[in-house]
Amino acid sequence: MVRFMKAAAAASVIVASFFAGSVSAATVYCPDGAGGSLTAPTSGRYIQVTNAANPGECYYQDGNLDSPLVPGGDPAYEVAGYQLIDKNGIPGTLLIGGYANGATSGIWQLAANIWNSYDQLFLGFHFGNGGGSPDSFIVELEDGMTSGDWSLFAVSPDRLNGLSNLYLFTKPCIGDACDPGEVPEPGSLALLGGALLGLTLIRRRRT
Repeated sequence: MVRFMKAAAAASVIVASFFAGSVSAATVYCPDGAGGSLTAPTSGRYIQVTNAANPGECYYQDGNLDSPLVPGGDPAYEVAGYQLIDKNGIPGTLLIGGYANGATSGIWQLAANIWNSYDQLFLGFHFGNGGGSPDSFIVELEDGMTSGDWSLFAVSPDRLNGLSNLYLFTKPCIGDACDPGEVPEPGSLALLGGALLGLTLIRRRRT
């Protein structure tokens, strides 16, 4: 199962104070329509992310985002149109502040200057697949946001599994949308990573 949807916003709004002015960003649920209840309409599991874009992209699928959708194919995230910046904090563009509830909730944090290099950023999550479906989610972040919370929900507790991998994605520019220097060349990503925050990651894999 692979689905794209617009993320659904919760009624509450979080006002971030990471900059001199205040910026409003939404708490969203992916898949759309979950709305914070334990009755996600299209699957047994869904994710909540704060300081996400509203409206914004919500992608979800069964299986790992690194795995091809067909044997010998490209990774699922590439097929879906995303470009990998970092996975699990190596070389250090992504920081996870901590986990709770058996690695089914936690916080995310990015370096303050990362938005100088990208126009769009997305968080990707892969959870153990022993409990339910979908296994993986990608949620678009609000422009300029550098930290927030995430939580995994399920229609029943036995469908919850801990976080296995966390990703940071962007989308490659196409044609006239590309500006010189808008997306760093692959060779410059190591330099970018060296200037950004490191990772403290307690990994908990489930099968």
